[in-house]
Amino acid sequence: HIWSRYLESGVVKMYADAPALAEACGFDTKHLFEAFKSTERDAVTKKDRFGRTDQPVQYTVTQPLYAGLVTPSYYYSIGGIATNRKAQALQKNTMQPIPGLWACGEVSGGSMAKNTLPGNPLLDCVVFGRIAGQYAAQYCPHLPALCPSYFVPLSLIETVHLSSSSWIFRFALPSCFHQSGLELGQFVAVQAPADPASTDAGQQSVRFYSPISRPDDVGHLDLLVKIDTG
Repeated sequence: HIWSRYLESGVVKMYADAPALAEACGFDTKHLFEAFKSTERDAVTKKDRFGRTDQPVQYTVTQPLYAGLVTPSYYYSIGGIATNRKAQALQKNTMQPIPGLWACGEVSGGSMAKNTLPGNPLLDCVVFGRIAGQYAAQYCPHLPALCPSYFVPLSLIETVHLSSSSWIFRFALPSCFHQSGLELGQFVAVQAPADPASTDAGQQSVRFYSPISRPDDVGHLDLLVKIDTG
């Protein structure tokens, strides 16, 4: 029983009567007795000086009492480091992931907005804790995605149309932890099937591009591509 655990731990103590409680706590017995008499009157009138109408228990100064010290306590801290669905910590100005940094629990913010909701701390610490741990376990800083000796298959995940013949193509690297592995000024070779209507139909066409994404960008590679529309 939870009440027995309170008594065993000393959080709550039992006293023979009101005078014993007053002596142990250094209370003025007169004031304590007046408080008990006031409670007795409130039980009869069904209303106390604070406006409460529910008085389920009535005490007398000769009954055994259970008492414990009640103090304010820290419950939950709202707000914290911005994170995404992968529990990655985000930069303040750009809201882009900080490589190699995850946040969960009360250090992170955003899952409860301006008010705490029952059960939501489990979302913060358990759900995002597991997510953060899984991604952190896979993380390898500066993991190069490309290799000079063979072609690495990449998926096209986004296109931006700049003009009638110019596009930005964004390719997904093998994981959100990969970088291109290139230095500034280096280029990549892109291999793709040739246009079926061209004389090279059925063959692989290779073109060379300098990425416009930064070498330390993770998870993607951006190329500025000019397309001959004929």
